[in-house]
Amino acid sequence: MKPRPVADLLTTLNEPIRLRILNSISCVPLAVADLAAILATPETVVVEAIKALRDIGIVRAFTVVPYVLYAVAPLTEHHERLVRAALDRVYNDPVAQHDRTAARQRSRARMDTRTRSAPMNAT
Repeated sequence: MKPRPVADLLTTLNEPIRLRILNSISCVPLAVADLAAILATPETVVVEAIKALRDIGIVRAFTVVPYVLYAVAPLTEHHERLVRAALDRVYNDPVAQHDRTAARQRSRARMDTRTRSAPMNAT
C-alpha cells in the first residue's frame, strides 16, 4: 500500500472514535463486536471508522476463525512516529485507559472461552 500524506493521517485521527479504536487495538487485536462493546458504539459506526483507518493504512485485518481481528498495521517511519505521538498524548486520559483495560479483558475472555470449549484429546 502506498503511504498516504501526513495530512490525511492527521485528518483521519481527528475523529474521536477512530482514535479510541486505534488506542484499543494498540494493545491487543480486536473484532468489531469487541470494539463496539468497549466503546459503547453501534457496530455500524465501528465498521465505518475501521474502514477509514484501513483506507489510510494504519489498521490491518486478519482472520482467526471465526473472527476477523483488527490490529495496528506496520507503518512507515514518519507515520509510526505520528501514530505513536497521538497514542502517547491520550495514554493518561481516563477514557483511553478504560478502553485499553477493557480491550485486554475482552481479548482474554475470548481466548479463555475458545480454549475452554476446545475438546481435550486424551490419547
